[in-house]
Amino acid sequence: MPIPSFDNLDIYFNDWDTVLIGPAESEVSIKAIFDNADGQIFEDRGAPVIVKQPMITAKSSDVEGLAKGHRVSVSGTEYKIKFIEDSGTGISSVFLTKA
Repeated sequence: MPIPSFDNLDIYFNDWDTVLIGPAESEVSIKAIFDNADGQIFEDRGAPVIVKQPMITAKSSDVEGLAKGHRVSVSGTEYKIKFIEDSGTGISSVFLTKA
């Protein structure tokens, strides 16, 4: 069995969703996985609150140069970037908030 390689990540992204990302004047189309999973935050009294945490997972090279506040459009819904987490493997998680 061949050893998985991260040299060409494009083969892993072929069937992913297409999203528009970046500032309006220079937005680009990239392949990414969109997720809107439940997450927990804790209020001052310690009680957990369940909230939605939209995010995309994409190649790090596709999200280089993006920053907090840049826009992301997924299936016609507008989001803004909260922060980007680079895993060090060539894949990044981009955490979003509704615009």
